[in-house]
Amino acid sequence: MTPKAENWIKFWCAPQFEGRVELSRGIGVTHVHRWHWHEEVQISAIEAGSDALSFRGTSYPMPPGSLSFMPPGEVHSNRHSTPAGCTYRNLNVRPELVLRAFRGLTLKEATFSLRQPVLMNPVLFQRFIATHARLEEHPSRLASDVLLLRLMEEMLRGTSGIRRAEGYGREERLAVRRVREYLVQAYDENASLEDLAKVANLSPYHLHRVFTREVGLSPHAFQTQVRLCRAKILLNEGKPLHEVAAETGFADQSHFTREFKRTVGLTPGAYRSQQSPSFFEVDAALG
Repeated sequence: MTPKAENWIKFWCAPQFEGRVELSRGIGVTHVHRWHWHEEVQISAIEAGSDALSFRGTSYPMPPGSLSFMPPGEVHSNRHSTPAGCTYRNLNVRPELVLRAFRGLTLKEATFSLRQPVLMNPVLFQRFIATHARLEEHPSRLASDVLLLRLMEEMLRGTSGIRRAEGYGREERLAVRRVREYLVQAYDENASLEDLAKVANLSPYHLHRVFTREVGLSPHAFQTQVRLCRAKILLNEGKPLHEVAAETGFADQSHFTREFKRTVGLTPGAYRSQQSPSFFEVDAALG
């Protein structure tokens, strides 16, 4: 029996990006998106069913597991090619957000020297699905920036290429040290990758690369470790979990609990019950 189309479509904006990133998801969609264009960079993933992308005079099949990358201003069309429609996820990113992340590259270098609009890359496909789902959970601004930056970098390499090489020396190491000190001191702030790039005087893209290479953790992972170290102290002072979450910069108690358990292996409450009040010293750990 042929499955029936659902034609369920949902749009929403990621609030941490202040309206510059729109997400959407469709399940069993049979709507034909006739010739149109977007102001944003658009990345699409087909999860089920099949789609066909028409672009620059060529039709590109998009089976399940495929990704498409569409620059802003490019006229294209999409139509389902199965009776039950297709299930997809879309991510629309304002071009200025891309350019800020890859500051120092030209518009053409950073995003729009398009070699091919459709990719079949299982690893990248899974990264896109995971990123799309994670952004729906409204993670911190820095976590969101890092997720988006990693995805955009890999998409650009697959479809367009990033051709500019940037050096790595004493100035970059000093910049990493400044950012590291900032994250230790302002661990409760909802800093963006662009904020950290200003501290470092590097592009967000370059900062993320050199910080991760120098420290061994991404800026977001390092920030999370600092926050968890501080949270352990507050837990042993007997503060309620919602206060600990608020004072250490987590979005809410559930977010704090997820991150704590993911890293420590126990919930914050279970961890506190096993510790003595004067157990912790985090200064050495933070460096």
